[in-house]
Amino acid sequence: MKDLSIYKSLVAPIHHVFFDFPSSSVAPTLVLFVQHSTVVNHPNASKGISVVSVEDIRWQRCDIKTVALLAACLAKHHAHQQGADDAIFIKEGYITEGSSSNFFIVNQQDEIITRPLSQDILPGITRQAIIQLAKEQKLTIIERLFTLEEAKQAKEAFISSATTLIWPVISIDNEKINQGKVGALSQRLREIYLEKAGVKP
Repeated sequence: MKDLSIYKSLVAPIHHVFFDFPSSSVAPTLVLFVQHSTVVNHPNASKGISVVSVEDIRWQRCDIKTVALLAACLAKHHAHQQGADDAIFIKEGYITEGSSSNFFIVNQQDEIITRPLSQDILPGITRQAIIQLAKEQKLTIIERLFTLEEAKQAKEAFISSATTLIWPVISIDNEKINQGKVGALSQRLREIYLEKAGVKP
């Protein structure tokens, strides 16, 4: 297979049924699995995706990448039941992130906005790369809180992750973004990202 993704998980040893860590030094278990993945030429990158909003019921340390993914799985399942592609989490009226991605909007002034790093979101490596690329391109990027309503009124929206890179969001809760069309800025960022990575679509 040509296009693969590798998921790596480091599991700490557990001391009997009470889930305590052993006091002595014990090597953790490294788990890897490989699967076919169409990252570069996935159709969602060009056609965009639909998302629905769900309450963020995750634990309070979302900045730590763990396998405690029940809330994310439930959110994705709910989205698929609603006929959407994915879900975005809402906490106290503000968007935190996607079920397995970071979330960005572009306002009418072409300012790129994403939630600042905190315990509420994962510090994604693709998110970090997008911020750096945007600055290199002299684009305005702002890290601040933004509401669900602001996202619905945005000029563009998109998600980012290692397995999606950048996917445009063309509707939120069945409300179209940019008249349901893929935005130019998200496409431009994706092209720049691929160029920097030395990958040809």
